[in-house]
Amino acid sequence: MNSKSKIFLLLLIGVSFYSSGCKKLDKYTQFNMAFDDSVVIPSSTGINLPLNILSQDVETNSESTFEVNDTRKDLVEEINLTALELTILTPSAEDF
Repeated sequence: MNSKSKIFLLLLIGVSFYSSGCKKLDKYTQFNMAFDDSVVIPSSTGINLPLNILSQDVETNSESTFEVNDTRKDLVEEINLTALELTILTPSAEDF
């Protein structure tokens, strides 16, 4: 085996160890936060576009969740929305 093949093989092994190590590290640096809130959107007559919906502030338990997971809000790099459920309560026969 020549030296270029050895270097390529070592580089390939190093990259595979590095990529699998990051996935293991992600388990310790990522966590889920669940929020549940209801918002009432008043009906409007006719079609008024564009629609401007003002929502209320949502109280969260993020500070305590960060504390449990040993982090702070200034260390957050990325937030992903993983699920969103919208439900029409009234009129009950309607859908989106």
